[in-house]
Amino acid sequence: MKKQGLFIKRLLGAGLAIILAAAAMNLPGSTLDVSAATHYAAGIDVSKYQGPINWQQVKDDGVQFVMVRVGSTKKGIDEQFVANITGANAVGLRTGVYIYSYATTVEAAQAEANMVLNAIAPYTVSFPVAIDVEDACIKPLSPQDQATVATAFCDVIASAGYYPMVYSSRNWFNSRMGNIKYDKWVAMYAENLEYSGDYTMWQSSSHGQVKGIGYRVDVDHLYKDLYSYIIPEGFTTRGDKTYLYKNYRKQLGWIEYNGERYVCEPSDNGAVQTGWFTDSLGKHYLDPAQGGKLLTGLQVIDGDAYLLDGNGIPYSGWSGTWPELYYFGADGKMVKGKLTVDGVECTFGKDGRLTAPEGFDPVANAEAQAAAKAAAQPAEAAAQEAPAQEAPAQ
Repeated sequence: MKKQGLFIKRLLGAGLAIILAAAAMNLPGSTLDVSAATHYAAGIDVSKYQGPINWQQVKDDGVQFVMVRVGSTKKGIDEQFVANITGANAVGLRTGVYIYSYATTVEAAQAEANMVLNAIAPYTVSFPVAIDVEDACIKPLSPQDQATVATAFCDVIASAGYYPMVYSSRNWFNSRMGNIKYDKWVAMYAENLEYSGDYTMWQSSSHGQVKGIGYRVDVDHLYKDLYSYIIPEGFTTRGDKTYLYKNYRKQLGWIEYNGERYVCEPSDNGAVQTGWFTDSLGKHYLDPAQGGKLLTGLQVIDGDAYLLDGNGIPYSGWSGTWPELYYFGADGKMVKGKLTVDGVECTFGKDGRLTAPEGFDPVANAEAQAAAKAAAQPAEAAAQEAPAQEAPAQ
């Protein structure tokens, strides 16, 4: 384990307790009890109010992650946003972002989310993307409406592959915010976080002192293993679901990875799909034995042979030429035994190869059927157009 910096030494004590230096945190010199949850990391959140920051000194002081303010829709991008996110990334800190919200409608929340996505597009974001809900303009909304607005922001963020989170005070979550399905970042400046709900981060103070920052700074604690949830690249499994990440972003939709194709279904929270999967293109097979890899070509699936095209869609019809001639039914399965195909009684062996009639040519048979149909059409048309004959008089 690397030697802990002074910031972490000030925060981490023996066992499950966090000891805050009274001078640093403006709190009584006592222990913050976090025995109710596992403490994974200590971090800070920053904005223009901290001024220019020496990020190497911040890291050397033991800070493990940072939440950077993007800005707001009223005042635009935070003056220090670019410097902060690039500086934190340059020294290898896990870096998330947040926006100060003025959203009182779903549409406004979605606009804020899109503002964030546009701002962070050029940068690596390796921790959550949060909406900061605390402005007075939001207070008149009902708890349900507040939850709906916050959820609308988070839904847009999640649809882009980032990890959403909602920030507010303990009192706000208790009395103003309705139920939300996304992670919570709870602010309560005290020795203990007295909050009975689930939470991922706790902002414990606004008076932290960190080397490299000339002003006081907010102190945050992580209680969920986001290092395992938000990975740099590759597959990660949580419960019975597997997810694929690139540059700390969960992948969604059809994804090519290491030369293979996978489906990370948005309606299933981006989980990698396995088995038969149907979309607007058709039915595909995603091999469970190979982590959901799309299969193409001749494949045996659950005892039946299929010929899968470049998109993994089962082929239907004749394949090959005599004596290596095979037929795939409407369900995509290679036919075995006897079957009448286009008016011809065919026999297929156990390996699916046509054995009778010998020398059968499906192309010639189709052409003959087409010619016969074409020859019959003029006669049928003439019969339909011929004038009706009157019956002889009696």
